[in-house]
Amino acid sequence: MPDERWKTLDDIKDTAARLNAAAAKGAGYGVRVGYHNHWWEVESVINGKTALEHLADHLDPGIVLELDTYWAAVGGQNPVELLARLGDRVKFIHIKDGPVTADPSGQLAVGDGKMPIWDVLDAAGSLEVGVIELDEFQGDMFDAVTDSFRYLSAGKASV
Repeated sequence: MPDERWKTLDDIKDTAARLNAAAAKGAGYGVRVGYHNHWWEVESVINGKTALEHLADHLDPGIVLELDTYWAAVGGQNPVELLARLGDRVKFIHIKDGPVTADPSGQLAVGDGKMPIWDVLDAAGSLEVGVIELDEFQGDMFDAVTDSFRYLSAGKASV
C-alpha cells in the first residue's frame, strides 16, 4: 500500500479489511496472507502508535506480519522495541544491514552496517523465517548474500 494510505485510521482500517478479505479467500486454498512493511508504515504515528501497529490491531489473527527490520529503523522505530510491541504477529523478518537511510544503494552485507542484528534476532520470539535481503548493493549481490549468510551462521559468539 502506498505511503499516503498510512496517514489516517480510516485508511488503515480499510487496508486491514482488504487484507482480511484476501485472507478469508486464500484460506480456502491453503494460502496464508501476510503484510510486509516499508518505512512509511512505521514513520506514521497516530495516537502514539505506528500505523503498522494500528494495522495489526485490525487484522484477523491468522494474518501474519513480515517485519522488514531495516525499513522499521529507517522509519524512526527501534526494531527491537517494535518487535516486542507486535509480538507473535511477526512470523517473518527481513534481515538487512547498512547505514539505515532511505537510500537503498548503501545497503551492505549483514554485519557490516549499523543494524543491531543480534538484538533484532533475539527479539523475534515467534520467528518462522528470517530472510536475508538487500534492496540494492554496490557490488555482486550474491557475494553480499553469501557474506550475510556466513555472518549469521557463525553466530553471536564469533562476532
